[in-house]
Amino acid sequence: SNQTHSRQESSQTAVATVNVFRPEFGVKTKNIWANYGVPVDLAQWGLDKKISYVWKNGETLSSKVIMHGSEPEITDKKLSVQQTGETDGTFDGESVYTTGKNNAVFDVTGLDYKIGGTDFTATGSDLTVTKPQQGQTGDILLTINRFDLDVKKNVIGDSVYTQSFRFELSEKGEDRIAEFVITGEGTAKVSGLYCGQTYTLEEDQSWSWRYEADQSTFTVSHGGSHAEISNEKVENCVCYETVTNTVNNDKWLADDAIVTNTYKK
Repeated sequence: SNQTHSRQESSQTAVATVNVFRPEFGVKTKNIWANYGVPVDLAQWGLDKKISYVWKNGETLSSKVIMHGSEPEITDKKLSVQQTGETDGTFDGESVYTTGKNNAVFDVTGLDYKIGGTDFTATGSDLTVTKPQQGQTGDILLTINRFDLDVKKNVIGDSVYTQSFRFELSEKGEDRIAEFVITGEGTAKVSGLYCGQTYTLEEDQSWSWRYEADQSTFTVSHGGSHAEISNEKVENCVCYETVTNTVNNDKWLADDAIVTNTYKK
């Protein structure tokens, strides 16, 4: 007898899930204290050398989602820094900022990197910046170091007169920035000068003409007892100059103003 066999065919759809991972980066920044006129490499002084990263599938860490195969290698990591606001220093647009007199502020704007020879840039939520101080205005704050100048006057010679001595302070190649008078063997202070800048301190010899200064002009340049560039806050420094004057004229008046008094009986 003939037998007929029938076969039923069924079709099933296989669903494959493809997990796409992306790296999210984290970097810590550092604030900087530097002298005037110093080139500062922001990559060295303003950024932590260690750039951390995690792989994510959407908002889920790779540890929660299986990543098959080996983790891709991330190479050529380079952070981008941008200056914000105005200042009198010079920024090369890449990494080096040469300091002026004013403080400066910088932000981290992105991270360039490579995976398998392909270029990528992490910005926004893919790059988290942790600042040195919570709530500070920028990612990197650069503060210019300052110092105070203390000037002391010594007077040699017998004199009952209380004489004043006039001084001028000027920056190298610029106009006078301060003028002050010291009375007798007193002192004077000029605050807020820039570490690394050169100043000229000069006594006006025509003002106290009865007294001769051992040195009327001084070059003042104070780098401070600290490094030119530092990630530690620098306390205000003090520079000291002592100017000695000797009495060389016992007259009250200059020669052209001396008058002999005569009396009649």
